[in-house]
This record gives sequence, structure tokens and C-alpha cells, in this order.
Amino acid sequence: MRDIGYWFLDALKGGEIKSHYNEVKFIQENNNSRNSREIRAENLIKLLQHAVNNTPYYKKYIGFESIRDFGVINKGVVKENFQDFISVNYNINKLTKVSTSGSTGVPFKLYQCELKRKRLQADLIYFLEQINFKIGQKLYVLEVWSETEVKSRLYYFLRNLINIDVLKLTDHDIADLLNKLKNDKSKKGIVGFASALEKICKYLDKIESEPLDCNIVSITAGSEYLNEYTRNSIKKYFGIDVVSRYSTEEFGILGQRRLNSSGEFQINWSSHFIEIFDKNKDEPVPLGMPGRVIVTDLFNYAMPMIRYDTGDIAVMNTSDDSGELVLQSVHGRIMDVIYNTKGEMISSFLIYCNFTPHYNDLNQYQFIQEGEKDYRIKLNPLREFSGVERLISDFRRDLGQDAKIKIDYVNNIPTLSSGKTRMVMNVHSVKK
Repeated sequence: MRDIGYWFLDALKGGEIKSHYNEVKFIQENNNSRNSREIRAENLIKLLQHAVNNTPYYKKYIGFESIRDFGVINKGVVKENFQDFISVNYNINKLTKVSTSGSTGVPFKLYQCELKRKRLQADLIYFLEQINFKIGQKLYVLEVWSETEVKSRLYYFLRNLINIDVLKLTDHDIADLLNKLKNDKSKKGIVGFASALEKICKYLDKIESEPLDCNIVSITAGSEYLNEYTRNSIKKYFGIDVVSRYSTEEFGILGQRRLNSSGEFQINWSSHFIEIFDKNKDEPVPLGMPGRVIVTDLFNYAMPMIRYDTGDIAVMNTSDDSGELVLQSVHGRIMDVIYNTKGEMISSFLIYCNFTPHYNDLNQYQFIQEGEKDYRIKLNPLREFSGVERLISDFRRDLGQDAKIKIDYVNNIPTLSSGKTRMVMNVHSVKK
């Protein structure tokens, strides 16, 4: 009924979301076709022309030949020139403000027009469908819920949403959530922080739970790295594959892993133009090489974001299955990229892999690079931890035998105000 009602109301308003959805679906499922490329190119050039003609910051690019003529921007540039990024065609009081938590050190806000908001809905519907979730099914959302974000009961009822605050996810809260899932016989989905899903799995380990029958059709992890322990545990307890999503508050969904895929992220080419640049230069890197994720939003005409440096590191490559460009991996924030003692960048995935053999003994952990050769590991063990020598040996193997590694035993590793848990940090690169 909610599915029918949603599209009926959209039809009464002119069917704009349905039109967006149809375009998203066509582009994503025909990525390499001529028609798909033409639509994407047209959306890009329309956005660029609008920006240079109506946005003060971009007027210097009048006469551009392609997007390559535009410089790279970041949060700092936008904050310093905030008013100049707002299109003269829009009244700021009628726009939707989007704020990020500042979990990477720089709080940030921007405004989105109605066109962008409708495109976001179309993107969400399409990518949820790819993981077997339909409009109207109940969705449990595991995030941080501030008082300013809480809507009316009617709002959540109509959308069939259940809010779960990850800052209050104690064992008692997890037990209560699991009872709700088991007693609710309807089809449902879960979306939330990877660390929250890991915490639920560790609770199930602790109570030695059997597999659960909850009629869950999809589980999506975002905002943080999804480790193999959580991936395997979700499969064990809930009987389905958890899917990673790459998204940001600024842009929405940038990519999502396909079900039963090798782990690559399908890029949301329908709503964004994405480039991968060198870490130190504003130049593209070859396919298969890690670099900065640079995003151009094709539908936010109120505050155009052209060649915006997200602060993330990723690898773009050609899919072996479809031949389209995909994100082979997303490594996380630049400040969270770790370097070995020779100054060579290593993937944060390698850090997580070294902790894998110890998951059953640890409640929490955190890896911090503090200097060129100085590293600190914080451990919150479930019981007496006997694996510290192996842990240090594994890290010295990957970081260098001259790595200086300190171990701190702690009772708790607090989450950020955003609800995320920084399991890998590089405070040395931030200081530089």
C-alpha cells in the first residue's frame, strides 16, 4: 500500500521522481551504451553551463571547453567562499540545508535544491531495489538521531521507518532490538553504521546465539569500513549477505556493492561525475591506482559542487564482469591512510586484516599512526588477551621491522559525536 501510495502521490505532482528513477535505472543498467553516455554528458554540460552563468564562484570559467578546465575544490574552499557558491537563481530560505558532523575534523554545510532532493529519492529507491528492498517495507535505521533530526510519528509511520540510536546501543538495547526483529513478521531491511552491525554480531557471539529468523530482506552498511568478521557474522546469524554502500551527506549515494559480486562498488554515474586524482597533484591517476575521490554533483543547481575533493581515497578500475568503470575499493579518508616506515602508503584494509584473527578476543580496537615510524594500538579485550606478540609481529611485517608499536589496554574506545568509530587514525599526517 505504501509503494502504491508513494507513486500515486508522485504522479499527482507530475511524476518527477518516477522520471528521475527511470533515468537512473536506464543509465545504471546500460552504462556503456551510447544513449547512456549521451544522457550523462548532457547532464554534465547543463550543470557546468548553469554554474558559470549563475554562480559567482564559477564565473571565472566562462568560456570553458570541458570539465577539465575547472579547478578542484574542497570543504575549505567552499567555506571561505560560501556565498559565492550559491546560485543567484535561488532563495536560500527555500533550500534544504545539509550538514555533516565534522567527524573528520571539519564540520560542513551546504544547500540543496528541490531537483537534487528528488534525484536523491530516485537514487535511493533504485539502489535499495538492487538489494531486494522495496518501498513500503519496514526499514530499521541505525544512526545517530539528534533532536533536530527527529520528525513526527506520522512521518515515520508513513515511511515505515524505525530509528535506532547507535550512541545508546548497549547490550540491553541490542537485546530489545533483536526481539523486535524476531516478533515483527513483515519483510524488513536494516541500514546503518558498520560498527553498529559489528556490535550486534559481537553480542550474538557473547550469548552464543543460534541463527535468527527475522524475515530480513536486506542489510546495508555505510559510513565505515565493513570488516570480514561482520560480513561473515551477518551471513551466519541473519542468513543474507550484507552490502556496503559508499555515500556522503553532501552528495548521497556514490556507489554500492552488488549482491554476490567480487566486492567492487557500482558507481552512481547517473547522478555524479567521479574522477580519481593523484594524492598530491590535481591530475588523474591510472586505473587500478589509489587516489583522491573527486565528485561533480550533476543535480544540485542551487549550490553547484564541481570537482569537489571528498577527502576519500579509492581505486577505480574496469569490472571483469560488466566492463564498466567501478570503484574496486574505497580506502577511507586521506587522514586515515596509513604509511609504513619507508613512507609508502598502505591500505587501511591491511590494518583490519591483521586484527581478524583476534576478533573473538576483542571488544574494541583502534590503530593510530603517531609518527613516521611510531604507532599506537588501543585494545579493549573481552578477556585476558594473549595475542599481543603475534599482533605486533604481524604489524611489523607490514609496516617495517623498525616500527615502534605501543599497546594501550583501555576500558572503552568512545565513538565520535557522529556515532562513527574511528578504528584507524593517522594523527601524524594531520599534523603535517
